[in-house]
Amino acid sequence: MASARTQYSLLNEQGHVKWSIERPFGVLRAWGGQLVWFGEIAGTFYAAELGWNLGEELRRRALRFVPMIELSGGGAVGYERDAERSTLLRGEIWSDGRPLWSRMSFAASEEWDSGAAATSDRVIVGSGQHLVCLSLETGDHVWRASMEPVEVDLARGKMWPVIHGDRVISNGAWGIIGFDINTGEKAWHYMHPCWKAVADGRVYCLSKEYAVLDARTGKVLVFAPVTKRIQEKFGAKSTGKWRGGMNFARPTVWGDHIYVGDDDGRLWAIEKETGEPVWFHKPKGCTGYLNAEPVIDGNRLFITSFSMDSKRPPALYCYERVDGG
Repeated sequence: MASARTQYSLLNEQGHVKWSIERPFGVLRAWGGQLVWFGEIAGTFYAAELGWNLGEELRRRALRFVPMIELSGGGAVGYERDAERSTLLRGEIWSDGRPLWSRMSFAASEEWDSGAAATSDRVIVGSGQHLVCLSLETGDHVWRASMEPVEVDLARGKMWPVIHGDRVISNGAWGIIGFDINTGEKAWHYMHPCWKAVADGRVYCLSKEYAVLDARTGKVLVFAPVTKRIQEKFGAKSTGKWRGGMNFARPTVWGDHIYVGDDDGRLWAIEKETGEPVWFHKPKGCTGYLNAEPVIDGNRLFITSFSMDSKRPPALYCYERVDGG
């Protein structure tokens, strides 16, 4: 909600708060060498630059359109969508001048998706039931590919394209699909709804089952019933909810493991080569979901929780890896 406010804090190496700042609900990112907050105030979207030392607001600008915060083109260049999500723009975040380019969606019923990926000369973004490749510099159309047969979820913002080598790999409602980045031709598809992480030539897919795909060919290299193994391995300590099923969030590859949160506030480590669950941990006081994609920084993993309990608000958790962990 636009009226909701939250506390953003910068922590030092020991986890102590260096400063905190209250802002309406939004997203805080280290972006283009700056600390930038994107959010909505009374129906208008804003970008605000915050100082790293004290967290004070250095400048703020009302955005004409909805910011695409998942993507930056370097420096202070960003992407925005209009209120109807039918126009995509690229421009300087802090400039009131004209955008560098704008691009209408291909049909009145199509909306630009909220996630995108970019190379040095191209930007990949979803539009309706298609994945679209545009020139980074001009916005000119390069190719447009259908998401069939995996389709696109009715909920917006779930395509999350990832560029890996000569492939663009994207989520659909019914599975994962890979395209040739140069031509837009479909290279493969995997018909199984799941979250994905892409690394080292492989696509790691996680739902009630675990699968590892070759990023170029889509060939299934590993398949394992991960939730069944969790029930077998940890079921004696589990709750009824575990026996009734569990839902994972977006995973991250780190070393020899896949790390992922679930809908009951647990962080899991899963062997990436076999899909075998290794351990889980539920942070003390955590309520709701560990529903964010884990972020790796050096030897530490960061993950945030989401909760509707006002007495136990969302929190940031930090894990430090030890040898063999």
